[in-house]
Amino acid sequence: MPELSAPNSTITSHTDIVNDKLKEQNAKVDQERFMVELFALLQRKNDLLLQQQSEQLQVSLKSIAQDCGYQDLPTALNLAKNARGQTALVKALQDQQFGLANTLLNSGARYDEQATAEFDIAIDSERGREALANHTISAPSSYTPSDPKKLHVVKEYGLVLGIEMTSKDGTPSQRAHIGPAYSLMTESVNDYSKSCANQPVKDDFKQIANAFNFTNNVSKFQGSNPTGTPEAGKELSKRIQAGEVTTVPVSCKGHAMGLSFAPVANDPNKTYLVFTNRGEGAEKSGKFGTQIYEVDKRDITPEFINKMMSGHFKGRSHDDIMANIQRVTKGKEPVSHIQQSPQKYDNCSIANARSNIQGILLCQEANRKGGFDKVNKDEVKERYKDFSDDMKSKKVQELAKAITKNPENSDLKTLAQGYLDKPGSKFKHHLESAMSEEPSMRKKSP
Repeated sequence: MPELSAPNSTITSHTDIVNDKLKEQNAKVDQERFMVELFALLQRKNDLLLQQQSEQLQVSLKSIAQDCGYQDLPTALNLAKNARGQTALVKALQDQQFGLANTLLNSGARYDEQATAEFDIAIDSERGREALANHTISAPSSYTPSDPKKLHVVKEYGLVLGIEMTSKDGTPSQRAHIGPAYSLMTESVNDYSKSCANQPVKDDFKQIANAFNFTNNVSKFQGSNPTGTPEAGKELSKRIQAGEVTTVPVSCKGHAMGLSFAPVANDPNKTYLVFTNRGEGAEKSGKFGTQIYEVDKRDITPEFINKMMSGHFKGRSHDDIMANIQRVTKGKEPVSHIQQSPQKYDNCSIANARSNIQGILLCQEANRKGGFDKVNKDEVKERYKDFSDDMKSKKVQELAKAITKNPENSDLKTLAQGYLDKPGSKFKHHLESAMSEEPSMRKKSP
């Protein structure tokens, strides 16, 4: 009886798969090594040295690129990405290192859609304005500043629903300025507080909605610049001293987090500080989610709040923000912690502010029950999930209505298809009917 063996095509196919995986892994290693060595070299030099040593730098940069397996420097600069999917130019812009970014551009880096979007956020800062004024960097040729008060349509849906796509005008659906994203959160919390009927959730969300409304009004964000400071810090500090739930839009360079305060029952001198980070910087501590601290009210000064709100605009690092929180918490451990999944998308301006609400709800329940140890965390989580599901469901319904009114809008259709293609999306049925209708039928809809 002849021996049975797998067909050569099968063996070759399996070998190809293994080889492809190895190539992919090696390529990632080369990309990350290039990024590490590139920034290790460039970050040792200030803007003046970057200009003076241009020719010498080019030789060193080309050597790094070739050593990492790239045919030339421009190819490396435009293809290599770090673990967060950022090219060197995108990373430099997020860090507000405009002189470094200009060196990269002069070395062959190009503005793609991601880099242009990062430029839009980075340039809305004190360092960004200075860089433009002294010609350290120039805007991309195709650049149009985003609306400082309103989200682009692909961001309005993409940030809430976790849809990654790019508009026909080149605007990506992820990454957004703090102000318009915070306004979107304010609208969603307001809407939910009016529609939910169950107690104590209704009263809890009434307090949370009041907090978002107050902060949204006094902070006066234009893009990512809190133009209401320093007066906003005074107003928010007064509110915290009075024992009211208070939210604060906190950020560092290129990254938004979540921060709020809730009263401590039976202790008028204390407040709960609720801090949320599911994204950049959280990997340093390994704590993705929400930390709740009990702190002295007197330490929550107007200066502290203004520093938190103006982190991105003033060019503060994540370490700077955490150091400020450490000073207020005096190095104490959190009284409670909510483990929340790391961000899947680049939607920190929504994801962290939204997740922070779970921490506020936990504080409110702890006040009712007499301590965090007496709280059913799963029950509180369900209350939060009901809110977040409501926010997503309503946004899907809005998208379906928008498609019905404007069936030829390619951005809306791409958003809808992106949501339908996501595994486990709960509210697909709202979109399926809108997408399945014939365009001629939709045009006749009232």
